[in-house]
Amino acid sequence: MRRAALLLLLLAPLVAAGDKKHSLKELLDPQEPDFALSAYSWADWEKLDDATKLKARGSDPAEWQTPPPDQETPEEKAKREEREKRAKAEPPEDRVPGFRFERRLELKKKAFEELLGAASAPKLEGLIKQLRLLDKELARYEKVLDACREEYFQVAGQLLKVQDVYSENYRKQHGKLPDTVPVPASLLADCNKKSLRLQLAIAVRQSELQFHDWLVGRVGELVAALPEAEAATPYAALAAGMADQDFACRIRCAELLTRLKGAKAQELYESALAKEQDPLVLAEMIRLRAKWGGEGAYDLLAKRLDDPAWPVRAAVIRELSRIPKRESIDLLVARLAKEDGRLKDDIVLALRALTGQNFVAEAEPWRIWWEKFRAGWTPPQQPTAGDLPAEGQEKGVVYFYGLQTSSKRLVFCLDISGSMEWSLGGRDVKGPPRLDKAKEELVQALNGLPEDAQFTIVVYSTDVRSWKGSLQPATVKNKASARKFVEELKPEGATNIFDALVTSMEIAAPPAKGREPDADTILFMTDGQPTHGKVIDAHQILDEITRRNRVLGVTIHVVGVSKDQNAAFLLNLAKRNGGRFVAFK
Repeated sequence: MRRAALLLLLLAPLVAAGDKKHSLKELLDPQEPDFALSAYSWADWEKLDDATKLKARGSDPAEWQTPPPDQETPEEKAKREEREKRAKAEPPEDRVPGFRFERRLELKKKAFEELLGAASAPKLEGLIKQLRLLDKELARYEKVLDACREEYFQVAGQLLKVQDVYSENYRKQHGKLPDTVPVPASLLADCNKKSLRLQLAIAVRQSELQFHDWLVGRVGELVAALPEAEAATPYAALAAGMADQDFACRIRCAELLTRLKGAKAQELYESALAKEQDPLVLAEMIRLRAKWGGEGAYDLLAKRLDDPAWPVRAAVIRELSRIPKRESIDLLVARLAKEDGRLKDDIVLALRALTGQNFVAEAEPWRIWWEKFRAGWTPPQQPTAGDLPAEGQEKGVVYFYGLQTSSKRLVFCLDISGSMEWSLGGRDVKGPPRLDKAKEELVQALNGLPEDAQFTIVVYSTDVRSWKGSLQPATVKNKASARKFVEELKPEGATNIFDALVTSMEIAAPPAKGREPDADTILFMTDGQPTHGKVIDAHQILDEITRRNRVLGVTIHVVGVSKDQNAAFLLNLAKRNGGRFVAFK
């Protein structure tokens, strides 16, 4: 039985007989009629028959149940004729993906509100037990999205090849690139059709994410509103969810618990926190617990600052930076002497934010200053920015385009698209190629890696490839191999930013359950804007990468080169992922 059907069976008892207004199956199914019938280009739309147009226009599931004309009542006939008149007279505005799925989200919320409105403890218990289905349902939408992306980029790839062949032939004949490139109309129409379907798939997945967040919060409100005598049953279901093998289910239940507040919820949360073994889940639970606040939150941070897993310590450091107390600085200064690698940077950034001081990433200057000024310290009104240069030269750091990092587990991600052949000023400005400078910076960074560091290199243009598919020790032999790889790079193709970031994150991701990420830092460089890949829209790239990195906690530093860069996009990519942004124009 389909998982959506399981969830419906669970919720079915909440619907009074004869009161059902919407088909939840249609609202939950990624192959629902409005999704399937909306994947038409504007040219295709004109060729559709009126009945298909009506179905594609309909946002309300009730409109899909229109009876045949010979069975219509006078009222139904009038409504049908009005819809037909409207469909023929104006374009289908509700096909715009954002509008359509905002409406879809409203319908789903309304339907579940009807189901949950008179929720009792047993019914909420059943729903909590099925929270894991939310993520599995989302996985189904992800598969639909991946299929739509694959369909689109197969056609887009064909279109790109046609354009490249024409442009190259034109250049050979005329000595310059053409101003416009003709393409077959049928191929362009097919590409537009696949592009629309991809946009719809992205929109429906986004509506699902929003719906899941809303549903978790709504269930939390209803559980919190239950009388104490009835709350034991839902809490027992939450306890079971916190012990589930699926890490996504445990995080879901943790989010729900933090929304409940109260002594019982806190007791259950603390118990689950003490038992959690997965460092990534533990880091996320610590973040949620600190956001929750209340008694015990600060003590938890102090205790977990010595956790053996770096993602957990990184989460604690981040949360301490948001608590302007002397005790926070005490803990961070003491920990700085024990840390190595990227977390030294994290602690220094936290200390700069809390104190307004700008010392290097060494414990002694901070210790001396803090001993002298601790008694009279007050939080700075304007914290020091994290990307300001520190006083003095830091030891054991890697330099890349002016960015400094103490990380010893690095992924370098380098743009080698065709525009990297141009000078910094642009295609028509004389000067050394951008790729020459990128090679120089990367080789310098490789030479500066300490012996106990690990690294790899990812390069991208239209496609993405890597020097090695996993982190390698920074031995003399491996550095020499990496330098040879870099020296042989040549500029070509488009700018596939999304797939390059995903590949870099997959290298950083834990290879097995319960393992912390292999890499903690990505140094990402580009000279332009996304022009190819599974996701091209800058806003969608930001949302997707931030979502994927939320639990991983990998720092992404960003370098933008040339006047063609999308500085706002690159700045936000760095800020949302704990990194810094440097621009060269």
